[in-house]
Amino acid sequence: MNFSIDSLKDGIKELIKTHGKTSKAKIIHQLFDLLNEAMNEKVTLDHLVDYFQQQGLIITKNYLRNALYRIRKEKGLVKNKGRDYLIENNSIINNADVAITPVPIKTSHNITSLQEKEKRYHEIKHALSVATTWREKYIIMGGDPEKIKDMGESQILHMYTALQKKFVKEYKPFLKSN
Repeated sequence: MNFSIDSLKDGIKELIKTHGKTSKAKIIHQLFDLLNEAMNEKVTLDHLVDYFQQQGLIITKNYLRNALYRIRKEKGLVKNKGRDYLIENNSIINNADVAITPVPIKTSHNITSLQEKEKRYHEIKHALSVATTWREKYIIMGGDPEKIKDMGESQILHMYTALQKKFVKEYKPFLKSN
């Protein structure tokens, strides 16, 4: 049997046209720039979902939002999701390039005034609120990054929880004011 590769390719292309079904994710990926333009012109996700559904592409608002987020992330267009700091060299660096050293809970008694301690508490709480991984949270709480270098998230969570208990004990006076 002698098959022509070109005729087989043409036949497969025809099968794709007649029987193929492009995935929802691929469609959104191919329409990404146009969807971004529409959203910049204040077309809502609800309008876009309604349009897609009218065209026979059944998706939800959450599916579209998540797909667009994944594409932005893939293209490097995602900001740090409210994060105004970066963990670098075991310090928390905020956007003003001011280093906030992670608090070693056991030595925080060196903070002299109650106001300084409360300020520190709020800095830590804010950094924790925008952290996205247990690794980041562990470091923010003053954990040693070297100890968790090769650990999985569940192990880090366990170690973070231990630091969190110390944190609660240390900053107990400020917990009730939040």
